[in-house]
Amino acid sequence: MERDIFSGKKAVIFDWDGTLADSVGVWDAADRELIAEIAGSERAAGTDFHALREEWLRANGGGADTYLRYCAFLGERFGRAESAERLYVRRRRLADRYLRERVDYKEGAEVLLRMLKRRGFLLAVASGTLRENMEIYRRENKNILAKAPPDDYFSVILTREDAPEMKPSPEIYLRAVSMLGVSAGECLAFEDSLSGVEAAKGAGIRTVAVGSGYSDGERKETEAVADVCISGFPEAVALLSRSEPSFRG
Repeated sequence: MERDIFSGKKAVIFDWDGTLADSVGVWDAADRELIAEIAGSERAAGTDFHALREEWLRANGGGADTYLRYCAFLGERFGRAESAERLYVRRRRLADRYLRERVDYKEGAEVLLRMLKRRGFLLAVASGTLRENMEIYRRENKNILAKAPPDDYFSVILTREDAPEMKPSPEIYLRAVSMLGVSAGECLAFEDSLSGVEAAKGAGIRTVAVGSGYSDGERKETEAVADVCISGFPEAVALLSRSEPSFRG
């Protein structure tokens, strides 16, 4: 593996869900609990909600009403004659509890953030999560706040509302680069999914694929597109420890 992925870089841009934060499973759990409530536990237990959601988003994502339409899809698929609006509210209620109490940084993530900040790198988040989710992480999640409060580390935090075109569109990365005031060639991106890697690469950014455990079905394709692949952030920490970045802040 390439040993000095940070050389010549001024900024590092991170995806949030599944990359920095171990949060993807929250949405799987919320979907599973919702479907158990409306269609029974047997149907919920027999469904791979991560794969179902990712497939639907790749084909239908885009627009401010994306997750409202996703809830309408869930209702139709599982035979629930309930409005999309009511399903959305029920799903949000389930997810909010998980976002406040369960979500934490992935192993080694906060260590990498601290090291990057000390070395003078600009840091940004380019996430497809909703702004209301990020606000919970920024203000209410004690796990996140105790280790590396987002507002103390990231000079740019972009969410779903900041880029109408969802990943794999490069729109959110192009905006992040512009707001950071650097060139795409001076950035490094960390992503965990195929659509995320494609988005960063589409913006001209060198991209590291981080193992997540949730995107294993597309892992080979993701690794084929990414510039560098790592199993987790402890590996990135080790690489940064051995590197001599040309940018010192």
